[in-house]
Amino acid sequence: MAINLLAMADKFILSMENFGPIRKSELSLRPLTIFIGKNNTGKSYSTLLIKAIYDMIVGPAMGHVPDEYLTFRFLTLRQIEELQRIEEQIIEKESMRKGAEKGNLELMQFLKNNAFPKIQEEFNNYLKKKLSNGIKKELPRFFGGTTLGQIIQWGADYARIILTTDSLNFDVKISKNGDVEFSSFSFNLQPVFDRILQRLQNNRTRGSSRKPFHTVPLYIVIAEELAGELAEPLSPGGKQLYYLPASRAGVMQSHRVLAATLVAGAPFLTIRGMSLPPLSPANSEFISKLLQIPDLQRRFRAHKAGKEDEISKIADKLEKDTIGGRIMVKEVQPQHADFVYVDNGHEISILQAASSVGEISPLVLFLRYYVSKKDLLIIEEPEAHLHPAAIRELAKILARLVNAGVHIILTTHSDYLLSKLSNLIVASKVQRNKRTKLDIDDKEALDPEKCTVYLFKQPDEGTLTEEVRPSQEGISITEFNTISEEIYDENVYLSYALDR
Repeated sequence: MAINLLAMADKFILSMENFGPIRKSELSLRPLTIFIGKNNTGKSYSTLLIKAIYDMIVGPAMGHVPDEYLTFRFLTLRQIEELQRIEEQIIEKESMRKGAEKGNLELMQFLKNNAFPKIQEEFNNYLKKKLSNGIKKELPRFFGGTTLGQIIQWGADYARIILTTDSLNFDVKISKNGDVEFSSFSFNLQPVFDRILQRLQNNRTRGSSRKPFHTVPLYIVIAEELAGELAEPLSPGGKQLYYLPASRAGVMQSHRVLAATLVAGAPFLTIRGMSLPPLSPANSEFISKLLQIPDLQRRFRAHKAGKEDEISKIADKLEKDTIGGRIMVKEVQPQHADFVYVDNGHEISILQAASSVGEISPLVLFLRYYVSKKDLLIIEEPEAHLHPAAIRELAKILARLVNAGVHIILTTHSDYLLSKLSNLIVASKVQRNKRTKLDIDDKEALDPEKCTVYLFKQPDEGTLTEEVRPSQEGISITEFNTISEEIYDENVYLSYALDR
Protein backbone atom coordinates (compact mmCIF):
# COMPACT_ATOMS: atom_id res chain seq x y z
CA MET A 1 0.00 0.00 0.00
CA ALA A 2 1.75 3.17 -1.19
CA ILE A 3 1.72 6.31 0.85
CA ASN A 4 -0.78 8.81 -0.49
CA LEU A 5 0.56 12.28 0.26
CA LEU A 6 -2.83 13.94 0.28
CA ALA A 7 -5.03 10.88 0.88
CA MET A 8 -7.75 12.28 -1.34
CA ALA A 9 -9.56 8.97 -1.68
CA ASP A 10 -9.90 8.42 2.06
CA LYS A 11 -9.71 11.42 4.36
CA PHE A 12 -8.83 15.02 3.61
CA ILE A 13 -10.02 17.69 6.03
CA LEU A 14 -8.71 21.23 5.61
CA SER A 15 -9.50 23.81 8.28
CA MET A 16 -8.72 27.51 7.96
CA GLU A 17 -8.95 30.46 10.31
CA ASN A 18 -8.36 34.12 9.36
CA PHE A 19 -7.01 33.05 5.97
CA GLY A 20 -7.59 35.67 3.25
CA PRO A 21 -11.32 36.49 3.27
CA ILE A 22 -12.08 33.34 5.30
CA ARG A 23 -12.80 33.80 8.99
CA LYS A 24 -13.44 30.12 9.72
CA SER A 25 -13.83 27.10 7.48
CA GLU A 26 -13.64 23.32 7.59
CA LEU A 27 -13.65 21.46 4.27
CA SER A 28 -13.92 17.66 4.15
CA LEU A 29 -13.32 16.72 0.54
CA ARG A 30 -15.00 13.98 -1.46
CA PRO A 31 -14.46 12.63 -5.01
CA LEU A 32 -16.57 15.57 -6.24
CA THR A 33 -16.38 18.71 -4.11
CA ILE A 34 -18.19 21.85 -5.24
CA PHE A 35 -17.58 25.35 -3.89
CA ILE A 36 -20.34 27.93 -4.40
CA GLY A 37 -20.94 31.43 -3.06
CA LYS A 38 -20.64 35.08 -3.97
CA ASN A 39 -17.50 36.61 -5.42
CA ASN A 40 -14.60 37.31 -3.06
CA THR A 41 -15.74 34.86 -0.41
CA GLY A 42 -12.66 32.62 -0.54
CA LYS A 43 -13.53 29.81 -2.95
CA SER A 44 -10.39 30.33 -5.02
CA TYR A 45 -8.35 30.94 -1.86
CA SER A 46 -9.35 27.46 -0.73
CA THR A 47 -8.51 25.73 -3.99
CA LEU A 48 -5.19 27.57 -4.25
CA LEU A 49 -4.28 26.59 -0.69
CA ILE A 50 -4.83 22.92 -1.54
CA LYS A 51 -2.64 23.34 -4.61
CA ALA A 52 -0.01 25.19 -2.56
CA ILE A 53 0.16 22.47 0.12
CA TYR A 54 0.61 19.82 -2.54
CA ASP A 55 3.37 21.76 -4.30
CA MET A 56 5.18 22.63 -1.08
CA ILE A 57 5.22 18.98 0.00
CA VAL A 58 5.87 17.08 -3.22
CA GLY A 59 6.68 19.80 -5.77
CA PRO A 60 4.68 20.75 -8.88
CA ALA A 61 3.22 17.88 -10.88
CA MET A 62 6.03 17.79 -13.43
CA GLY A 63 6.11 14.03 -13.83
CA HIS A 64 9.37 13.36 -11.97
CA VAL A 65 10.46 12.53 -8.44
CA PRO A 66 12.12 15.31 -6.40
CA ASP A 67 15.82 14.63 -5.89
CA GLU A 68 15.60 14.77 -2.10
CA TYR A 69 13.36 11.69 -2.09
CA LEU A 70 15.80 9.72 -4.21
CA THR A 71 18.83 10.70 -2.10
CA PHE A 72 17.30 9.70 1.20
CA ARG A 73 19.77 10.26 4.05
CA PHE A 74 17.79 10.15 7.26
CA LEU A 75 19.70 7.26 8.82
CA THR A 76 22.59 8.42 10.99
CA LEU A 77 26.08 6.99 10.51
CA ARG A 78 25.82 5.28 13.88
CA GLN A 79 22.55 3.57 12.85
CA ILE A 80 24.06 2.45 9.55
CA GLU A 81 27.03 0.96 11.43
CA GLU A 82 24.68 -0.86 13.82
CA LEU A 83 22.65 -2.25 10.91
CA GLN A 84 25.82 -3.42 9.22
CA ARG A 85 27.01 -5.08 12.45
CA ILE A 86 23.76 -7.04 12.80
CA GLU A 87 23.77 -7.96 9.12
CA GLU A 88 27.35 -9.25 9.37
CA GLN A 89 26.32 -11.41 12.30
CA ILE A 90 23.43 -12.82 10.28
CA ILE A 91 25.67 -13.55 7.29
CA GLU A 92 28.20 -15.25 9.58
CA LYS A 93 25.49 -17.35 11.23
CA GLU A 94 24.08 -18.29 7.83
CA SER A 95 27.53 -19.36 6.66
CA MET A 96 27.71 -21.55 9.75
CA ARG A 97 24.14 -22.72 8.99
CA LYS A 98 22.85 -21.93 12.43
CA GLY A 99 21.07 -19.09 14.10
CA ALA A 100 20.14 -17.30 10.87
CA GLU A 101 16.46 -17.19 11.72
CA LYS A 102 17.23 -15.81 15.18
CA GLY A 103 19.47 -13.20 13.55
CA ASN A 104 16.65 -12.08 11.29
CA LEU A 105 14.36 -11.71 14.29
CA GLU A 106 17.05 -9.67 16.06
CA LEU A 107 17.33 -7.43 13.01
CA MET A 108 13.57 -6.89 12.84
CA GLN A 109 13.48 -6.00 16.52
CA PHE A 110 16.31 -3.50 16.03
CA LEU A 111 14.42 -1.91 13.12
CA LYS A 112 11.15 -1.67 15.06
CA ASN A 113 12.63 -0.41 18.31
CA ASN A 114 15.52 1.75 17.14
CA ALA A 115 15.82 2.52 13.41
CA PHE A 116 12.18 3.10 12.45
CA PRO A 117 11.29 5.51 15.28
CA LYS A 118 14.41 7.56 14.51
CA ILE A 119 13.65 7.57 10.77
CA GLN A 120 10.09 8.66 11.51
CA GLU A 121 11.30 11.48 13.77
CA GLU A 122 13.96 12.68 11.33
CA PHE A 123 11.59 12.53 8.38
CA ASN A 124 8.93 14.53 10.24
CA ASN A 125 11.54 17.17 11.08
CA TYR A 126 12.72 17.26 7.47
CA LEU A 127 9.22 17.55 6.00
CA LYS A 128 8.11 20.12 8.60
CA LYS A 129 11.13 22.28 7.75
CA LYS A 130 10.40 21.87 4.03
CA LEU A 131 6.77 22.96 4.54
CA SER A 132 7.76 25.82 6.86
CA ASN A 133 10.17 27.20 4.26
CA GLY A 134 7.52 26.77 1.60
CA ILE A 135 4.96 28.72 3.63
CA LYS A 136 7.42 31.57 4.18
CA LYS A 137 8.77 31.79 0.64
CA GLU A 138 6.15 30.34 -1.71
CA LEU A 139 2.70 30.60 -0.12
CA PRO A 140 2.25 34.39 -0.63
CA ARG A 141 3.07 33.99 -4.34
CA PHE A 142 0.11 31.67 -4.85
CA PHE A 143 -2.16 34.55 -3.88
CA GLY A 144 -0.37 37.35 -5.70
CA GLY A 145 1.34 38.69 -2.59
CA THR A 146 4.90 39.10 -1.40
CA THR A 147 4.54 38.71 2.38
CA LEU A 148 2.63 36.35 4.67
CA GLY A 149 0.86 39.31 6.26
CA GLN A 150 -0.96 39.92 2.98
CA ILE A 151 -2.80 36.58 3.11
CA ILE A 152 -4.02 37.02 6.69
CA GLN A 153 -7.56 38.32 7.11
CA TRP A 154 -7.85 42.05 7.65
CA GLY A 155 -7.88 42.92 11.34
CA ALA A 156 -6.49 39.54 12.43
CA ASP A 157 -3.01 38.95 13.85
CA TYR A 158 -2.59 35.41 12.60
CA ALA A 159 -3.92 32.73 10.27
CA ARG A 160 -4.25 29.07 11.15
CA ILE A 161 -4.26 26.06 8.82
CA ILE A 162 -5.03 22.52 9.96
CA LEU A 163 -4.74 19.54 7.61
CA THR A 164 -5.93 16.06 8.56
CA THR A 165 -5.39 13.09 6.22
CA ASP A 166 -4.58 9.42 6.62
CA SER A 167 -0.88 10.17 6.20
CA LEU A 168 -0.10 13.89 6.56
CA ASN A 169 -1.35 15.88 9.55
CA PHE A 170 -0.35 19.33 10.75
CA ASP A 171 -1.56 22.39 12.64
CA VAL A 172 0.29 25.60 11.77
CA LYS A 173 -0.11 29.20 12.90
CA ILE A 174 1.10 32.00 10.60
CA SER A 175 1.72 35.43 12.17
CA LYS A 176 1.56 38.78 10.42
CA ASN A 177 5.24 39.32 11.09
CA GLY A 178 6.08 36.19 9.09
CA ASP A 179 6.57 33.68 11.90
CA VAL A 180 5.47 30.09 11.16
CA GLU A 181 4.78 27.90 14.18
CA PHE A 182 3.66 24.26 14.10
CA SER A 183 1.78 22.99 17.13
CA SER A 184 1.71 19.51 15.58
CA PHE A 185 3.14 17.76 12.54
CA SER A 186 3.26 14.11 11.50
CA PHE A 187 3.65 12.07 8.35
CA ASN A 188 2.88 8.38 8.79
CA LEU A 189 5.65 6.16 7.42
CA GLN A 190 4.25 2.95 8.89
CA PRO A 191 3.17 1.52 5.49
CA VAL A 192 6.80 1.83 4.36
CA PHE A 193 8.11 0.18 7.51
CA ASP A 194 5.65 -2.70 7.11
CA ARG A 195 6.86 -3.24 3.58
CA ILE A 196 10.53 -3.33 4.66
CA LEU A 197 9.74 -5.87 7.38
CA GLN A 198 7.82 -7.97 4.87
CA ARG A 199 10.83 -8.00 2.56
CA LEU A 200 13.05 -9.02 5.43
CA GLN A 201 10.65 -11.74 6.49
CA ASN A 202 10.48 -13.09 2.94
CA ASN A 203 14.30 -12.92 2.75
CA ARG A 204 14.02 -11.51 -0.76
CA THR A 205 14.84 -8.25 -2.53
CA ARG A 206 12.56 -6.34 -4.86
CA GLY A 207 12.85 -7.46 -8.46
CA SER A 208 14.37 -10.89 -7.66
CA SER A 209 12.59 -13.84 -6.14
CA ARG A 210 15.84 -15.69 -5.37
CA LYS A 211 18.27 -13.01 -4.26
CA PRO A 212 19.04 -13.06 -0.49
CA PHE A 213 18.04 -9.95 1.40
CA HIS A 214 21.46 -9.45 2.95
CA THR A 215 23.24 -9.14 -0.44
CA VAL A 216 22.04 -5.53 -0.49
CA PRO A 217 23.02 -3.34 2.51
CA LEU A 218 19.90 -2.81 4.58
CA TYR A 219 20.26 0.96 4.80
CA ILE A 220 20.11 1.04 0.99
CA VAL A 221 16.99 -1.13 1.06
CA ILE A 222 15.38 1.30 3.50
CA ALA A 223 16.31 4.26 1.31
CA GLU A 224 15.00 2.42 -1.76
CA GLU A 225 11.68 1.61 -0.12
CA LEU A 226 11.16 5.13 1.18
CA ALA A 227 12.03 6.68 -2.18
CA GLY A 228 9.78 4.23 -4.02
CA GLU A 229 6.81 4.67 -1.72
CA LEU A 230 7.07 8.45 -1.64
CA ALA A 231 7.59 8.64 -5.40
CA GLU A 232 4.54 6.58 -6.28
CA PRO A 233 2.03 9.42 -5.88
CA LEU A 234 4.15 11.40 -8.37
CA SER A 235 4.32 8.68 -11.00
CA PRO A 236 1.91 8.52 -13.99
CA GLY A 237 -1.49 7.46 -12.75
CA GLY A 238 -0.54 7.99 -9.13
CA LYS A 239 -2.37 10.93 -7.58
CA GLN A 240 -1.02 14.06 -9.12
CA LEU A 241 -2.77 17.41 -8.81
CA TYR A 242 -3.69 19.57 -11.80
CA TYR A 243 -5.07 23.09 -11.49
CA LEU A 244 -7.06 24.85 -14.25
CA PRO A 245 -7.32 28.56 -13.32
CA ALA A 246 -10.25 30.82 -14.07
CA SER A 247 -8.12 32.77 -16.57
CA ARG A 248 -7.35 29.66 -18.66
CA ALA A 249 -9.19 30.80 -21.81
CA GLY A 250 -7.06 33.96 -22.11
CA VAL A 251 -3.88 32.04 -21.41
CA MET A 252 -4.89 29.41 -23.95
CA GLN A 253 -5.43 32.03 -26.63
CA SER A 254 -2.16 33.86 -25.94
CA HIS A 255 0.17 30.99 -25.04
CA ARG A 256 1.92 31.00 -28.43
CA VAL A 257 2.70 34.71 -28.24
CA LEU A 258 3.86 34.32 -24.65
CA ALA A 259 6.10 31.36 -25.48
CA ALA A 260 7.63 33.11 -28.49
CA THR A 261 8.30 36.25 -26.46
CA LEU A 262 9.97 34.33 -23.64
CA VAL A 263 12.14 32.31 -26.00
CA ALA A 264 13.17 35.32 -28.13
CA GLY A 265 13.75 37.65 -25.19
CA ALA A 266 15.42 35.28 -22.74
CA PRO A 267 19.02 35.96 -23.91
CA PHE A 268 18.57 39.72 -23.56
CA LEU A 269 16.78 39.98 -20.20
CA THR A 270 19.90 40.82 -18.21
CA ILE A 271 21.50 42.89 -20.99
CA ARG A 272 18.52 45.14 -21.51
CA GLY A 273 17.53 45.23 -17.87
CA MET A 274 14.19 43.67 -18.79
CA SER A 275 12.02 42.09 -16.13
CA LEU A 276 8.97 39.88 -16.36
CA PRO A 277 5.91 40.31 -14.15
CA PRO A 278 5.66 37.49 -11.62
CA LEU A 279 3.23 34.66 -12.28
CA SER A 280 1.60 32.70 -9.50
CA PRO A 281 3.00 29.15 -9.24
CA ALA A 282 -0.42 27.74 -10.23
CA ASN A 283 -0.65 29.83 -13.42
CA SER A 284 3.01 29.24 -14.19
CA GLU A 285 2.57 25.48 -14.03
CA PHE A 286 -0.61 25.69 -16.14
CA ILE A 287 1.29 27.53 -18.89
CA SER A 288 4.20 25.12 -18.60
CA LYS A 289 1.88 22.16 -19.06
CA LEU A 290 0.39 23.71 -22.20
CA LEU A 291 3.85 24.31 -23.64
CA GLN A 292 4.85 20.69 -22.98
CA ILE A 293 1.91 19.20 -24.89
CA PRO A 294 3.48 19.42 -28.41
CA ASP A 295 6.51 17.52 -27.14
CA LEU A 296 4.25 14.90 -25.55
CA GLN A 297 2.45 14.47 -28.86
CA ARG A 298 5.76 14.03 -30.71
CA ARG A 299 6.78 11.37 -28.22
CA PHE A 300 3.44 9.59 -28.58
CA ARG A 301 3.88 9.55 -32.35
CA ALA A 302 7.48 8.34 -32.12
CA HIS A 303 6.39 5.37 -30.04
CA LYS A 304 3.17 4.92 -32.05
CA ALA A 305 1.25 5.09 -28.81
CA GLY A 306 -0.64 7.60 -26.73
CA LYS A 307 -2.47 8.00 -23.47
CA GLU A 308 -5.19 5.59 -24.53
CA ASP A 309 -7.37 5.21 -21.46
CA GLU A 310 -10.87 5.91 -20.24
CA ILE A 311 -9.99 9.52 -19.38
CA SER A 312 -8.84 10.18 -22.97
CA LYS A 313 -12.13 8.80 -24.27
CA ILE A 314 -14.00 11.13 -21.94
CA ALA A 315 -11.95 14.01 -23.42
CA ASP A 316 -13.17 13.00 -26.89
CA LYS A 317 -16.76 13.00 -25.67
CA LEU A 318 -16.28 16.41 -24.02
CA GLU A 319 -15.22 17.86 -27.38
CA LYS A 320 -18.07 16.28 -29.28
CA ASP A 321 -20.83 17.20 -26.82
CA THR A 322 -19.83 20.77 -25.92
CA ILE A 323 -17.99 22.36 -28.87
CA GLY A 324 -18.74 19.97 -31.72
CA GLY A 325 -15.23 19.85 -33.22
CA ARG A 326 -11.80 18.70 -32.11
CA ILE A 327 -8.83 20.39 -30.48
CA MET A 328 -5.63 19.51 -32.32
CA VAL A 329 -1.94 20.28 -31.83
CA LYS A 330 -0.35 21.60 -35.02
CA GLU A 331 3.39 22.16 -35.37
CA VAL A 332 4.05 25.58 -36.89
CA GLN A 333 7.86 25.47 -36.60
CA PRO A 334 10.23 22.89 -35.11
CA GLN A 335 10.31 24.86 -31.85
CA HIS A 336 6.71 26.04 -31.79
CA ALA A 337 3.21 24.59 -32.07
CA ASP A 338 -0.29 25.96 -32.17
CA PHE A 339 -3.57 24.63 -30.87
CA VAL A 340 -6.27 24.57 -33.53
CA TYR A 341 -9.99 23.90 -33.60
CA VAL A 342 -11.15 21.56 -36.35
CA ASP A 343 -14.84 21.36 -37.29
CA ASN A 344 -16.16 19.60 -40.42
CA GLY A 345 -12.73 19.71 -42.00
CA HIS A 346 -12.26 23.43 -41.36
CA GLU A 347 -9.25 24.37 -39.25
CA ILE A 348 -8.88 27.61 -37.30
CA SER A 349 -6.49 28.76 -34.61
CA ILE A 350 -7.71 28.91 -31.03
CA LEU A 351 -7.03 32.66 -31.32
CA GLN A 352 -9.88 32.91 -33.85
CA ALA A 353 -12.21 30.37 -32.27
CA ALA A 354 -15.20 31.12 -30.07
CA SER A 355 -14.55 31.88 -26.41
CA SER A 356 -16.30 28.62 -25.49
CA VAL A 357 -13.65 26.71 -27.46
CA GLY A 358 -10.88 28.56 -25.62
CA GLU A 359 -12.53 27.68 -22.32
CA ILE A 360 -13.04 23.98 -23.01
CA SER A 361 -9.70 23.39 -24.80
CA PRO A 362 -7.45 23.30 -21.69
CA LEU A 363 -9.72 20.76 -20.01
CA VAL A 364 -9.75 18.60 -23.14
CA LEU A 365 -5.95 18.76 -23.48
CA PHE A 366 -5.25 18.04 -19.82
CA LEU A 367 -7.57 15.03 -19.90
CA ARG A 368 -5.99 13.79 -23.13
CA TYR A 369 -2.35 14.22 -22.15
CA TYR A 370 -2.08 14.35 -18.35
CA VAL A 371 -4.97 13.37 -16.08
CA SER A 372 -5.28 9.75 -14.97
CA LYS A 373 -7.37 7.84 -12.48
CA LYS A 374 -6.85 8.87 -8.86
CA ASP A 375 -5.47 12.28 -9.84
CA LEU A 376 -6.97 15.42 -8.34
CA LEU A 377 -8.28 17.96 -10.85
CA ILE A 378 -9.16 21.47 -9.64
CA ILE A 379 -11.27 23.51 -12.09
CA GLU A 380 -12.20 27.14 -11.49
CA GLU A 381 -15.61 28.02 -12.97
CA PRO A 382 -15.76 25.30 -15.66
CA GLU A 383 -18.99 26.80 -17.02
CA ALA A 384 -17.40 30.11 -18.12
CA HIS A 385 -18.37 31.24 -21.66
CA LEU A 386 -20.59 28.18 -22.21
CA HIS A 387 -24.20 28.11 -23.43
CA PRO A 388 -26.60 26.45 -20.95
CA ALA A 389 -26.93 23.46 -23.30
CA ALA A 390 -23.14 22.98 -23.21
CA ILE A 391 -23.11 23.41 -19.41
CA ARG A 392 -25.61 20.58 -19.15
CA GLU A 393 -23.33 18.29 -21.17
CA LEU A 394 -20.30 19.45 -19.18
CA ALA A 395 -22.00 18.31 -15.97
CA LYS A 396 -22.37 14.81 -17.44
CA ILE A 397 -18.69 14.80 -18.38
CA LEU A 398 -17.71 15.76 -14.82
CA ALA A 399 -19.84 12.90 -13.51
CA ARG A 400 -18.12 10.49 -15.91
CA LEU A 401 -14.71 11.63 -14.67
CA VAL A 402 -15.67 11.12 -11.03
CA ASN A 403 -17.03 7.65 -11.78
CA ALA A 404 -13.81 6.87 -13.67
CA GLY A 405 -11.78 7.59 -10.53
CA VAL A 406 -10.70 11.22 -11.01
CA HIS A 407 -11.14 13.44 -7.95
CA ILE A 408 -12.53 16.88 -8.77
CA ILE A 409 -12.81 20.17 -6.92
CA LEU A 410 -14.67 22.89 -8.76
CA THR A 411 -15.88 26.39 -8.08
CA THR A 412 -19.02 27.58 -9.83
CA HIS A 413 -21.52 30.39 -10.14
CA SER A 414 -23.78 28.38 -12.45
CA ASP A 415 -27.23 27.29 -11.38
CA TYR A 416 -27.41 25.20 -14.57
CA LEU A 417 -24.29 23.21 -13.64
CA LEU A 418 -25.35 22.66 -10.05
CA SER A 419 -28.91 21.70 -11.03
CA LYS A 420 -27.75 19.20 -13.64
CA LEU A 421 -25.30 17.61 -11.20
CA SER A 422 -28.16 17.42 -8.71
CA ASN A 423 -30.28 15.60 -11.30
CA LEU A 424 -27.47 13.14 -11.96
CA ILE A 425 -27.37 12.39 -8.23
CA VAL A 426 -31.11 11.71 -8.21
CA ALA A 427 -30.68 9.56 -11.34
CA SER A 428 -28.37 7.22 -9.42
CA LYS A 429 -31.37 6.22 -7.26
CA VAL A 430 -33.78 5.80 -10.18
CA GLN A 431 -34.31 2.55 -12.09
CA ARG A 432 -31.97 2.23 -15.05
CA ASN A 433 -34.71 1.96 -17.70
CA LYS A 434 -36.26 5.19 -16.43
CA ARG A 435 -33.09 7.28 -16.40
CA THR A 436 -32.05 6.11 -19.88
CA LYS A 437 -35.22 7.74 -21.21
CA LEU A 438 -33.62 11.04 -20.15
CA ASP A 439 -30.38 10.12 -21.96
CA ILE A 440 -28.52 9.62 -18.67
CA ASP A 441 -25.92 6.88 -19.01
CA ASP A 442 -24.95 4.60 -16.12
CA LYS A 443 -21.52 6.26 -16.11
CA GLU A 444 -23.19 9.65 -15.57
CA ALA A 445 -25.30 8.71 -12.55
CA LEU A 446 -23.65 10.14 -9.42
CA ASP A 447 -23.69 8.41 -6.05
CA PRO A 448 -24.56 11.11 -3.46
CA GLU A 449 -21.88 9.65 -1.17
CA LYS A 450 -19.25 10.74 -3.70
CA CYS A 451 -20.33 14.39 -3.64
CA THR A 452 -20.43 17.35 -1.33
CA VAL A 453 -21.13 21.08 -1.71
CA TYR A 454 -19.75 23.94 0.37
CA LEU A 455 -21.52 27.27 0.52
CA PHE A 456 -19.15 30.18 1.17
CA LYS A 457 -21.11 32.94 2.91
CA GLN A 458 -20.37 36.19 4.71
CA PRO A 459 -22.94 36.81 7.45
CA ASP A 460 -20.82 39.68 8.84
CA GLU A 461 -17.03 40.07 8.79
CA GLY A 462 -15.25 37.23 7.08
CA THR A 463 -16.40 34.09 5.29
CA LEU A 464 -17.86 31.02 6.93
CA THR A 465 -18.47 27.77 5.08
CA GLU A 466 -21.48 25.52 5.34
CA GLU A 467 -21.49 21.96 4.04
CA VAL A 468 -24.54 20.83 2.11
CA ARG A 469 -24.48 17.05 1.72
CA PRO A 470 -26.53 15.73 -1.23
CA SER A 471 -29.22 13.16 -0.60
CA GLN A 472 -31.07 10.83 -2.94
CA GLU A 473 -33.20 13.87 -3.76
CA GLY A 474 -30.18 15.77 -5.03
CA ILE A 475 -28.53 18.99 -3.87
CA SER A 476 -30.73 21.26 -1.77
CA ILE A 477 -29.34 24.76 -2.30
CA THR A 478 -31.34 27.99 -2.15
CA GLU A 479 -28.38 30.24 -3.00
CA PHE A 480 -29.32 30.61 -6.68
CA ASN A 481 -33.08 30.20 -6.15
CA THR A 482 -33.16 33.32 -3.99
CA ILE A 483 -31.67 35.44 -6.78
CA SER A 484 -34.10 33.96 -9.35
CA GLU A 485 -37.03 34.75 -7.10
CA GLU A 486 -35.84 38.32 -6.54
CA ILE A 487 -35.50 38.87 -10.30
CA TYR A 488 -38.94 37.36 -10.87
CA ASP A 489 -40.51 39.58 -8.20
CA GLU A 490 -38.78 42.58 -9.78
CA ASN A 491 -40.23 41.66 -13.16
CA VAL A 492 -43.74 41.31 -11.72
CA TYR A 493 -43.46 44.74 -10.08
CA LEU A 494 -42.16 46.38 -13.27
CA SER A 495 -44.89 44.76 -15.36
CA TYR A 496 -47.50 46.03 -12.93
CA ALA A 497 -45.93 49.52 -12.94
CA LEU A 498 -45.88 49.51 -16.76
CA ASP A 499 -49.62 48.77 -16.94
CA ARG A 500 -50.35 51.63 -14.55
